[in-house]
Amino acid sequence: MIPRIDVLRFVAGPMLAFGALLVAGCATPVHEARLDPGLFLRSPSSADTTVNAPIALVADAALAQFRYGHESRGLPTLVIPVGTIVEAATVAALSDEFGRSVMSYPSVDAATEANRPVALFAMIVPRPVRFEIHEESFPLWIPFFPVVVPITTREDLRLIVDWQVLDSEGKPLWTKRYDSGDVKLIFGRPGDRDLKPEDFFVRLAHEVAYTLMREAARDVRHWIEAERLRERVL
Repeated sequence: MIPRIDVLRFVAGPMLAFGALLVAGCATPVHEARLDPGLFLRSPSSADTTVNAPIALVADAALAQFRYGHESRGLPTLVIPVGTIVEAATVAALSDEFGRSVMSYPSVDAATEANRPVALFAMIVPRPVRFEIHEESFPLWIPFFPVVVPITTREDLRLIVDWQVLDSEGKPLWTKRYDSGDVKLIFGRPGDRDLKPEDFFVRLAHEVAYTLMREAARDVRHWIEAERLRERVL
């Protein structure tokens, strides 16, 4: 007669191993999205870009670490590097708005030191405060067929970014919040057939980030122009 404890080991061992395989097999795959500057819908400024005030972008570790994970039924978990996209979108937007290259630095001190002996007129610090993907659907039963088809009723995303403008010593001058609102996914573009479902949100994240940062860059240019005009008046 086999001792009871040996029977338990004989039965429990394979069961635990089988359970581990099930868990591993059911683990949701992850799709790590990457920055793709080619997805920015860039457009050079048509306005006068003769404002030559030296400016720089400060992109600290907190910005780079801002990421967003989205789960969708039947698809890999989508992880979007929101902070990295916002940083690149800000550099592109400032460069396009001012008509020249704008550099990014990891800290205020690094930006100040790199531009000596020239004193920076302003340093821009973008800070994403919210990023959301919204997906809503309802199940549609097909009569006479054991099939349920999900009907999508909402697919959009929203990005909110705080922009802080600092002076040459790193002191805050002004802060403004930029909100994209809910921006819907767009389908039917050339090349859409080659995209995976999760890639549509990645593309939209790039487009929304650039559009929003371009608005912010335009505000900075208008502010600098007003400051320079005020200096001449004084």
